[in-house]
Amino acid sequence: MDLGINQLTGKFVTDSLASEIIETNIDQGITFNRAVIDSREVTEGDLFVALPGKRTNGHDFVKEALNNGAKAAMIQEKHSGLNGLPTVLVKQSLTALQELARAWRAHLQIEIIAITGSVGKTTTKRLASWLLEQYYITASNPRNYNNEISVPLCLLEIKPGIEKAVIEMGMYEIGDIEFLCQITKPQIGVVLNVGPVHLARAGSVENIQKAKSELPKSISAQGFTILNLDDSNVWKMKDVTSGAVISYSALGNSDADLYASDIVELTNEKIQFAINHHGKKNYTQLNSLGIHLIENALAAAAVGLASNLNLKEICVGLSTAPNVDRVKKITLQNGAVLLDDTYNSQPKSLAAILRVLKKTRGHRVALLADMLELGEVSDSEHELAGELAAGSLDHLITLGSAAEIIATAALKNGMKKVDIAHTNEEAIDFLIKAIKADSTVLIKGSKAFGLNNFIPKIISNYDAIAERAGSLE
Repeated sequence: MDLGINQLTGKFVTDSLASEIIETNIDQGITFNRAVIDSREVTEGDLFVALPGKRTNGHDFVKEALNNGAKAAMIQEKHSGLNGLPTVLVKQSLTALQELARAWRAHLQIEIIAITGSVGKTTTKRLASWLLEQYYITASNPRNYNNEISVPLCLLEIKPGIEKAVIEMGMYEIGDIEFLCQITKPQIGVVLNVGPVHLARAGSVENIQKAKSELPKSISAQGFTILNLDDSNVWKMKDVTSGAVISYSALGNSDADLYASDIVELTNEKIQFAINHHGKKNYTQLNSLGIHLIENALAAAAVGLASNLNLKEICVGLSTAPNVDRVKKITLQNGAVLLDDTYNSQPKSLAAILRVLKKTRGHRVALLADMLELGEVSDSEHELAGELAAGSLDHLITLGSAAEIIATAALKNGMKKVDIAHTNEEAIDFLIKAIKADSTVLIKGSKAFGLNNFIPKIISNYDAIAERAGSLE
């Protein structure tokens, strides 16, 4: 659908949703900047989409959204309080949002890069976006928008004239990524890794592999599929894609199209390494902590290759990328360093940050909470985390029933100082008592534990004097 327009208009909305609309009173000439589902995030010119929910019903906030600047609201529930307000009444708000995004994507003349994997999607998206931005007009949402609600929102933010867009795709069940690909029509697909994230929902690693392979399957013969040669479950996907395959290896496998070598961790929290491609070698660096981020950088480099950049352009672009670490590094008044990695936790990211912590000087402390949704491998993954913790830390504090397995394994592997907390208050108390002037302190666990609420309480005890934000994923 090419209507020769530069913005979402009322006419585009009503034409695109003809089969979904029950009634509407919006002006056909009205224009929208984007679609928004949270009334608190509305800015002037938005289309507010009211989604029903178990805890919060967006229809309760329609008036607030309009007062905040939304030009109209898409609703599926009508009541007298909305009479006279600019609304589009549809059968189902979510379905209408998805169909509107599908129509807008068809209108855009753009190359879309989709990224999936059990871990590292947001970090890779940021690196790939930064790289492409140096050479193309590029769009990407800075947040980890990757599901059936947020991916359509990403698409509806893209303006005609944008040349590239980088979008991440997550999954809970088989079919999720296939559905997102049907809406986004990516020409380049990246699969980073397959791990036991959301295993309790997916049922098995095999199911996760099958779900992730939906991205390579969606890539046409004119597109590119980028695969991690170091992950056997990912490399199998070469057999299901029609796209040209570009492989990469952070472990230095020279069979890959792109592989890393000459890795050096610099003293200023940077990583220097070489990217090798078909006999050519160029050096670059990342302005971030952690060797594990080389995997993300190589995936971004492969996106560059698929976008017609040469190796020198890729390496120059990556070397100027800002810190992409999710970890926030906070220096406390007494000199201790706090690593805020409270966003979430799963085996690969925990292992990566423990490796970083192992190389720090001074007193190394970590508060580790449960890694959730690991299904049948939960016990074994928490036991492995305990073994890694024993070799990386001086003092371990755990919170949660599964994390007690971490504590037991750490003690079994020779760790001397382990505290097991049974409440959040007890965990904070243990942590505050453990912090010394030369401590590096990690806080990490699944979102459900609300560990992000620990940070201001710790800071208030020590008065943070400096902060550097970024992300280790």
